[in-house]
Amino acid sequence: MKNLIPAGVTDIYGLTMVNRRNIINKLEAVYQRYGFEPLSTPTIEYLSVFGGHHGEGEKIFFHLNDKHNNKLILRYDLTVPLARFISSHPEIKLPYKRFQFANSFRDDDVDHGHFREFTQCDGDIIGDSNLLADAEIVNIAYSGLKEVGFNDFTIRLNHRLLIKGIAEYACGSDCDILSIQRALDFADKTIKNGIDGVKQDLLNRGINSDSVEKICYLLGIVSKSSNVLGQLKEVLVDCPDAISGVNELEEILRFLDNDVSSHVSIDLTLARGADYYSGFILEAVIPGIKVGAVLGGGRYDNLVSSFSGGNIPATGMAFGLDRIITALNDLGITNNISNDIVLMAVNRNQLSESLLAASNLRSAGVNVNFNVNFDTLESAVDYAESRNYPVILHNLKNNCLEMVKLHENDFSNKIINLFK
Repeated sequence: MKNLIPAGVTDIYGLTMVNRRNIINKLEAVYQRYGFEPLSTPTIEYLSVFGGHHGEGEKIFFHLNDKHNNKLILRYDLTVPLARFISSHPEIKLPYKRFQFANSFRDDDVDHGHFREFTQCDGDIIGDSNLLADAEIVNIAYSGLKEVGFNDFTIRLNHRLLIKGIAEYACGSDCDILSIQRALDFADKTIKNGIDGVKQDLLNRGINSDSVEKICYLLGIVSKSSNVLGQLKEVLVDCPDAISGVNELEEILRFLDNDVSSHVSIDLTLARGADYYSGFILEAVIPGIKVGAVLGGGRYDNLVSSFSGGNIPATGMAFGLDRIITALNDLGITNNISNDIVLMAVNRNQLSESLLAASNLRSAGVNVNFNVNFDTLESAVDYAESRNYPVILHNLKNNCLEMVKLHENDFSNKIINLFK
C-alpha cells in the first residue's frame, strides 16, 4: 500500500503509545524532582525569532507563509521559543526552571536516528550563572537516562571556550573559529574513519594542513590520556579562553556525584550545531547503538539577551524522546510497559448488572474498557492480549461475572481483592 504520510513522520498507537507516555511520565517526574515547572509555547513562530541562532541548521528550517505573507516557521527547537518567552515576560522571577515536552520540526535527511517531526523533552534554568546550575543539568541527564532504563551510556562534555582556544592554538589569532567548530560538530559522522575522517573534514572546510595536524594532536591526547583536562592545560597554557573552559569543566565535574561522574567523558569533538552556546556543552550516547545523541544541550548566556537586552544567563538540555525509544527498542528494553485496564466483555442480556459493575470499578479508580462486541471468551482474550490488558471480566457464558487473569501483577491482584 502506498505510504500516505511523508518520510520522517509517523503514526503512533497502541502499546507503542503507551510505552511513549510511560517514558514521558518518567522524564517529567525527573524534572519535577529538581523543581522545574511546565511551559507550553506555540508550534508556529515568526521566522525572525529563529534567524541567526542555528548556523548550518537553518538550512533545514520548515518555512511557512500565512495569508498575510508573514514569514513563519515550524519551530526548530524549544530553546529559542523559551528565550523569546522570557523576553516577553519580565515579571517572571528568576531563576526560572521550566520543562517543556513538545514536537519540533526539521526538514532533515531521514535515517535510523533522524526524523522530521520529533519530540524534545527540554529542561532549562534561566537567570542562574552559577556553575552549579550546569552541574544540575548533567545530574538531570544522568537521572533521566537511568529512569527510562539505560545502564550503559556516556555523557560527553566539552566547552565552547575550549573549542575557541583549540582554534587559536591551531591557527593563531585570525583563525576561523566557526569553521573549526562546525567541522568538530560534523566529527560524529566522520569518526568511523578515526582521526583521518576528522582530518579530512577539516581540510575540506579550508583549514590548512599545519593547523589540522595540531587539532588532531589534541584529539589524540583526549583518546589516550586519563587526565584529559590536566594535559590540555599544559598544552594550551598560552590560550586564556581554553584555560577558562577547562577550569569551568573541572568545577562542574567537582559538583557531580561519583555515580554520575563514572558516566561522564571529556570529548573535544563535541561542538553542538547551534551558534548560541557560550559555555559548557553536553550530549549523551548509548554505546553500540547507532541513533546519534539521545540528549544534548549546554550553557547559552547570550540567547535570551538577544531578544530582551540586559544580561540573562541560561543553561539547559533536551532529551530526544524518539531517539531514546529507538535506542531502547534496539537494546530490546520494553521499559516495563503497563496497560492497567480491565476489559469487561459482557453478554448483551446482562447490560444493567454489568454497567453497574463497571461504574463501581471506575469509582474505585480502575480503568475499564466496557465492550459488548465479543461472542466468545477466546475472541475477548485475543483482543485483550493485543493491548496488554492484564484482566478480563466477562459473563459471556453465564450470568455470573467471572475474571480471567492474563498477567500476574499488582494490578490484577488489586482486581481480585475488589471482587472478594
